[in-house]
Amino acid sequence: MREGTDDTFILLGFLFYIISTFIWLSVLSRVQLSFAYPLISFGYVLTVFFSWLLLNESVSLIRWLGVMVICCGVFLISRS
Repeated sequence: MREGTDDTFILLGFLFYIISTFIWLSVLSRVQLSFAYPLISFGYVLTVFFSWLLLNESVSLIRWLGVMVICCGVFLISRS
């Protein structure tokens, strides 16, 4: 890997972090915190899914069950 590529990834990381901060502030200005905050747990779900899909990581059955528990919890919160 070339040296300049590392700098590019770091700058992209900062850019995505700034974008996510503005999105989060926008969400908080529209919905209650008690509704919005549990939705952050979808980050765990996406991390497991994309690690499995893109990085070919093996994900155990117990981990998939944990992902399903998170999804059920977020669904129940969104219904209230």
